[in-house]
Amino acid sequence: MVEPAAAFLAIALALADDEPARKLPAVTTICRAKDASRCWTEPGESRCGDGDVFRIVIDEPGRSDVAQALADCRRPAGAPPSQ
Repeated sequence: MVEPAAAFLAIALALADDEPARKLPAVTTICRAKDASRCWTEPGESRCGDGDVFRIVIDEPGRSDVAQALADCRRPAGAPPSQ
């Protein structure tokens, strides 16, 4: 009897194409102090040390995700987020 997991893996491998995996985009972590007094960025995926992760965003040339997320992090509570 074939284990269900083994059968699933065999089917998945048979259906997989031969193209190499695509590289994931670079990301930046937007961190916020626990008392919400300041926000900062850290490269890559981070746990933010003594703060909390506010958002992890794509960081590539021509994209404004980091700037928008940092502005959202610094926005006072109750204010609408950036568009």
